[in-house]
Amino acid sequence: FSSLEEAYEALRTFEILGIIEKKPDVRAATCHCVSETFWSTSSTSKDLYASKVNGILKCDVDGKVLEGVVPRLQAAVSDAGSLLDFYYSIGSLVLIKDQTSKEDLHLVDAEGVFHSIK
Repeated sequence: FSSLEEAYEALRTFEILGIIEKKPDVRAATCHCVSETFWSTSSTSKDLYASKVNGILKCDVDGKVLEGVVPRLQAAVSDAGSLLDFYYSIGSLVLIKDQTSKEDLHLVDAEGVFHSIK
């Protein structure tokens, strides 16, 4: 796939059609790309698609890597200047929370975020 967004769309289609298990050749390269995205200081949109792909493929991503992404996403929520910025960063946090055992993952100032969106 040329991007994580394209990978997510294809994997989601395979998942809906019930043929995701028949596409093992996609897993290794795509999971590698997911790990690289989480390691890098990428944009929040890439983090969101990496989280979505990870949710489908259940890549073996180190929990410490995901924990390292969380502060970056929380800072992105605080600095968000558009609805898309909020969507990407909050969406990624929700997906990461679902993929880890970290119970205390939360927005630092949820009320402030709500007022910013409003």
